[in-house]
Amino acid sequence: MAGLKDRLKQVGSGKSAVGKTQSAAKPKTVDKKSPHYRPSRAGRKAIIGYFDPMVSKQVRQLALDEDTSVEALVGEALDYLFENRGLPQIAGKRSE
Repeated sequence: MAGLKDRLKQVGSGKSAVGKTQSAAKPKTVDKKSPHYRPSRAGRKAIIGYFDPMVSKQVRQLALDEDTSVEALVGEALDYLFENRGLPQIAGKRSE
């Protein structure tokens, strides 16, 4: 895991794995009139993973049982991971 921590520090500082400075990403232009525009997703990034179908079913059932969303459960899980690794718990926060 030390390698991952080092890589995350490099990415956060704008340095690539070989020490070169990365160019800043160009912000995408957002067409707010598009039928695909979702204000709740503005300024956010998707994090996805591929899991066994039973994992998906169990998480969706848990969300139903707790009257919450899968996104909220994933945010909670990420915050537990961050806490365990000594990082700030930021996944459950909404920046508005």
